[in-house]
Amino acid sequence: MLKSHKAALEQTRGPRRAGLRALFGWVWPRLHPYRWVALGTLVAMALQGLLEAYPVQLLRKAIHEITSPHPAMGSRLIFLVGVWYLCAVAAAIASVFAAYWAACLGTGLGANLRQRLHDHIQSLSADFFEDRQTGDLLNRSIGDVAELQNFLVAPLTWIGDAVFSFGFAFYFLLRIDGQLTLICAPVGALLIMVMYIVARWIRPVFRRYRQVSSDIFNLFSENVSGIREIQAFTREDTQSARYQGTNLELRRLEVRTAVISQLLTTAFMIIFPLATVAVLWQGGLRVQGGRMPMADLVAFLVYAGMLVRPLRGLGGHYANLQRALVSTERVMEVLETAPRVQEAPEAIDLPAGQGEICYEKVRFSYDARHNALEAVSFHILPGQIVALVGPSGAGKTTLVKLLLRYYDPQEGHVLLDGNDLRQVTLRSLRGQMGVVFQDPFLFNGTLRDNIAFGKPEATEEEIIAAARAADLEEFIGALGDGYDAVVGERGVKLSGGQRSRLAIARAMLRNPRILILDEATASVDTESERRIQASLDRLMAGRTCVIIAHRLSTVIRADQILVLNQGRLVESGTHAALLSKAGLYANLYQLQFASQQV
Repeated sequence: MLKSHKAALEQTRGPRRAGLRALFGWVWPRLHPYRWVALGTLVAMALQGLLEAYPVQLLRKAIHEITSPHPAMGSRLIFLVGVWYLCAVAAAIASVFAAYWAACLGTGLGANLRQRLHDHIQSLSADFFEDRQTGDLLNRSIGDVAELQNFLVAPLTWIGDAVFSFGFAFYFLLRIDGQLTLICAPVGALLIMVMYIVARWIRPVFRRYRQVSSDIFNLFSENVSGIREIQAFTREDTQSARYQGTNLELRRLEVRTAVISQLLTTAFMIIFPLATVAVLWQGGLRVQGGRMPMADLVAFLVYAGMLVRPLRGLGGHYANLQRALVSTERVMEVLETAPRVQEAPEAIDLPAGQGEICYEKVRFSYDARHNALEAVSFHILPGQIVALVGPSGAGKTTLVKLLLRYYDPQEGHVLLDGNDLRQVTLRSLRGQMGVVFQDPFLFNGTLRDNIAFGKPEATEEEIIAAARAADLEEFIGALGDGYDAVVGERGVKLSGGQRSRLAIARAMLRNPRILILDEATASVDTESERRIQASLDRLMAGRTCVIIAHRLSTVIRADQILVLNQGRLVESGTHAALLSKAGLYANLYQLQFASQQV
């Protein structure tokens, strides 16, 4: 069973690919919307390369004119100089267009990639988020995408310029003297060998750098989210020391990558002059022997310098390429992760029904080693209020996750109005459910936005009616900005009771067929509990309700109480019937009652 679970996990997570072919093979299909921009970039860079290489031919002719004087030399020199200047101006204009179109290409792909990452992450199953930290996902969607975008804007422009400049220069070198050009071939082979060695050396460093970058994102996010606990327990120094350790590790890796990049540039600066030495030696002998005009040697040396020019910055750009390859691995790893819970090809929209829920011999495990649920079966009639109770870890929350289809059971079926949840679309399933969590998440927007989160098209009258039903009207009326008041990140400006009632208003506005309540009164004071319970009573009327109960006093009126223990359904019935059985429910109730009396 464990092996089969691991195999399934490997199928859901895409393979990590590396290499230049993978980078461009992955980027290429995504270039289609920007194909004309990409073509324009290539044309502009090719034109720039030609306009920078061709003037050397004019220099060659000018030297011939100077060394072989004749009556028309002056007018010819003026013509050559004029053409030279026009080429320089045209090359500068071409470089502007190349830079602009490259920026459009890079930023367009970057924006598209960020959107795809965001939307893909939103579609992933719950197990993905249990294995990931928020900081790591932020770093991949922002930091790694920025690395790819920077590569596509700056180094790619440089690579295009270098390729075309190098190509045209090499073409003219062959035309001037093919044999002298081939003398430089061993130097080129040596440069390629150095690049291969450095690539194998630098890639693991960048991979570690990106991981430490994720660690520092995680620490910062965690310290900001937990600032109240940090300050309450006076742990500022400890958390600062943890952050400092990771920060120093990141700095060490930054220095290391910078040194490696400079070493590569230094290697090129040491190796490539060997070609110049060979050209001067052999070319000088040819000029001295009358086999090569001086103008050709000068032009040859200028073209050789054009080969050197793009290589001078190769160290830094090659390092950026390696960064981009590592970032590609990390981005592709997320994008190629398939949701564990997927819609069936023939999935249908869930038709409107009465709200009948049925679990049939459901078994579920998170890790393929321990069953969170074991052969659980029960039936909830339309309009019933059903409470799930039991010790911590009994499987209450897991049952609700299966109903929301965050997970699928390994065995058995979960049915809603006779429809297996695996055969209906996720949007139609969750669209008929309302959820009030114990710790509801509020977005950093207005009260109006948060109430209407589940129904963005709601009218002002509907929003006000939902707030009134959730007993929020008095609170909102006392605010200067009313429904436009901003709640702060995670609703930090509201009390626990206010957040719970806002979540109830959000669920009311959606008018769900199935209502799921994760004990909304577990962590509030008595007065807030009374007001929240009154709101819940209005919300539950006429709906099928599933309540995860922590305080047993809140489920006394439930039509059916399901008692779970170690993943099994051990008791079911009404409050009175379960008390008379003197089983697990009666023990739990007596323990809570006794603790309240103390």
